[in-house]
Amino acid sequence: FKLTLLEEYIFKYCLNAKKLAFKIVNPAKDNPFFLYYGLHEPHVPRAPHSRFVGSTSMGPRGDAVVEADWCVGQLMAELKELGLLENTMVIFTSDNGGVTSGDAYSSSLLPLRGGKGRQWEGGIRVPLLVQYPNCPFGITCDVPVIGTDFYPTILDFAGLSLQPEQHKDGVSLLPVVNAGKGPERALFWHYPHYGNQGGEPSSIIRKGDWKLIYYYEDFRCELYNLAIDISESEPLNIQYPEKVKELKTLLDA
Repeated sequence: FKLTLLEEYIFKYCLNAKKLAFKIVNPAKDNPFFLYYGLHEPHVPRAPHSRFVGSTSMGPRGDAVVEADWCVGQLMAELKELGLLENTMVIFTSDNGGVTSGDAYSSSLLPLRGGKGRQWEGGIRVPLLVQYPNCPFGITCDVPVIGTDFYPTILDFAGLSLQPEQHKDGVSLLPVVNAGKGPERALFWHYPHYGNQGGEPSSIIRKGDWKLIYYYEDFRCELYNLAIDISESEPLNIQYPEKVKELKTLLDA
């Protein structure tokens, strides 16, 4: 394809969320269904449609956000038109933080440090919006959760039995939303390789406000308290050696 034809092809068959929803959701209207809808716009506007180019004063990155917003809106509108929104859970999230590559497409994640592929909060802290029937509208919850929680959450919402052997690293988020607090637990991230965004091979444990990063290459650790230093500007290893030992032991286990 020439670029212009490719743009139109992508827009027509991949980005038009309303047609996509109609083709996949409508036949399943009376049956359970699962739809995963992944957008490329949050990365860079590789194939922007002309209707969105120049739509904001923020440049290509802003145009891509507007396009992504439009696509999600079309999907939500279709679910509502089909009468499925009253019986469907919608989860909006990302798999990593924004790109901070230093070029024109870089994201600003301030006050968070780092970005995609990085071990700091800018790399692993992402948006999470959840909508489902009878969910309290417009509330926020600051309980730390993780992507592995989605599977048991969906099972719980659908009234299906949990499968603890399959989702050992996750818990249902429905009690978290309803009660405003979650279980006492540690969260873990593993990224044992180099990334094209500059990330180093490392593993992370977060327990409460404490976060420890362990680097595989030289075995060093970085300890932070996110309640007092969300930017992870100064490691606290020297001040809290026992906390380093505690979290490293849990991470090893």
